[in-house]
Amino acid sequence: MDIKLLYYKKLEGNILPVDYVEWAYKMLDNEFSSPAVNFLAALEEPLNILK
Repeated sequence: MDIKLLYYKKLEGNILPVDYVEWAYKMLDNEFSSPAVNFLAALEEPLNILK
């Protein structure tokens, strides 16, 4: 998932926890890694975020 789409979904208020995980997968596919990205990519169902 593109970061712009992630921001747009957050702005519209219809972001889902799986959106963050998909974004993290995309970042890893693009060879970008950080502790936060690795943490997000490792999450499994059930996912929950606070709004």
